[in-house]
Amino acid sequence: MRKLIGLFFLAGLTLVLVATMPRGSLAVFTDTAPVSGNTFTTATSLPTATPTPPLIRASFGAVADTYVKEDRATDNFGTDTDMQMRADANSVKRSLVAFDVSTIPAIAAVSSATLTLCLSSDPASGSQGRTEELRLVTSSWTETGVTWNTQPTVSGTVTDTIAVPATAQCLTFTVTADVQAWLDGTANHGWRLGDQTEDTSSGDVKYRTWENGTTAERPKLDVTYTIPTPTPAPTPTPTSTATPCAGFCPTATAAPMPSMFALAQYATSATASSEWLPGDNGTAQAIGAPDTASCGDIETAWAPLAAQSDPEWLEATFEVPVFATGLTVYETFKSGYITQVDLIDTSGVYHTIWTGIDPTGCPGEFTITFAQTSYKVDGVKIYTATNGGENLDAVKLVGQSDLATGSTVDEHASSARASSQFSDGASNAMGASGLPDVTGCDNTVLAWAPATTGSGAEWLEVSFTLDVYATGVTVFETFNTGFITRVALIDTLGTYHTIWKGTDSTACPGEFTITFAQTSYKVNGVKISTQMADIEEIDAVKLTGAFAGP
Repeated sequence: MRKLIGLFFLAGLTLVLVATMPRGSLAVFTDTAPVSGNTFTTATSLPTATPTPPLIRASFGAVADTYVKEDRATDNFGTDTDMQMRADANSVKRSLVAFDVSTIPAIAAVSSATLTLCLSSDPASGSQGRTEELRLVTSSWTETGVTWNTQPTVSGTVTDTIAVPATAQCLTFTVTADVQAWLDGTANHGWRLGDQTEDTSSGDVKYRTWENGTTAERPKLDVTYTIPTPTPAPTPTPTSTATPCAGFCPTATAAPMPSMFALAQYATSATASSEWLPGDNGTAQAIGAPDTASCGDIETAWAPLAAQSDPEWLEATFEVPVFATGLTVYETFKSGYITQVDLIDTSGVYHTIWTGIDPTGCPGEFTITFAQTSYKVDGVKIYTATNGGENLDAVKLVGQSDLATGSTVDEHASSARASSQFSDGASNAMGASGLPDVTGCDNTVLAWAPATTGSGAEWLEVSFTLDVYATGVTVFETFNTGFITRVALIDTLGTYHTIWKGTDSTACPGEFTITFAQTSYKVNGVKISTQMADIEEIDAVKLTGAFAGP
């Protein structure tokens, strides 16, 4: 009964998850131009093809932005949500903005760079049509320390200018030469924006800062560059040297290269711009393998809070970083809603890998493939827009892993089934898949619970992405703990091996952990038998093992 009351209460909640992006790098992607084939005759030696360096596009968010004000010469405005401009004599305002581009290699050749600043309101009538100029800053400053009296020096050369418009909009400055200069060794202190003539009457011009709540309108720097192909150094011709050898002469053996293997895996955690409810249609419903079989607004898939055309996003993370080659999104309602896909590398940089029109049917699989990334990927961000409640059931990432053969790994369940479940949505079996997401001892919709509160025996069976020679199992218990009676490992042939039975003394919340000698067989599943007079709940299951056998 407490479950039903909890669901009724949640239905009245309005929950909005705030989109968070790393301050600094936002998105990067590579567009490799094809190399044409060679034409030759049998009498002519083949020419060596010269590869075309790929275009790399990167977007950066501001790492500092503020403004200084002449008639408040000792005040700092570093935490304001707007940075301001004004040309009035004795009350001049100037804005400062900076970006960290250190992730771009110093040898890069910048082909274009643009700075985008967005007005937060219509400029005052006295400022409309005035010319604002952007200049490189030539000395250091800090966002929360700079004032009018301590403002930095600027270049005598104007980088670019704009005419102040009459209405609020986003404005773009060309800054290609400045970014290239930073890569070539000039100190990067950002830019200052000021009125061209600071001696007359005008009104305020306000631009959004990185602290502003409108994420899409924060300052942004877009850079397109290439990495020149290095000219290989000539290979020296070795001089033969006689080496004396008596008896057996060993031959040097090259060190083995790391092995690579293909891996397809489902997300183990997810966040989103919003979710319908934490249980039904929550972000957790996008974790693990697909479990929505038909086209419909069904609680076993993620759905945003509002069924409208406003852009939404879902960010999924994966347990094993891979050099990615493909992605599949399982769409189960209002299909055809994806507008952009970003890969997230292990440094937190976003790489836009696809934009366009999504042709997926309902239900359907949106699949893209691409050249193997040069960076490891452990996350994906999917941007959506539709007129009416998109549903997303699962996300699968495909790539090449370089995990060593002898590696020991911890992995969490990617799918689950059970003897019974509280409902098809909240507290279903898939609540035990992915990473733990219940923080306390609580009767919550985010963990698996059986259908009844009786004392009958129940079971939960989970499967894993990687086949391992197992050495341990951890079960995350989050309500009425101490309910496990038996644990069986499931090998890759489907055989069940009881590895533990007894009395479970786990506290609430708590981790029931067993360790054992490494199995001689590969394991890809675990069955957990339970018995509890009340209602038991399992939030996650972790399998520990190694790729190499004993």
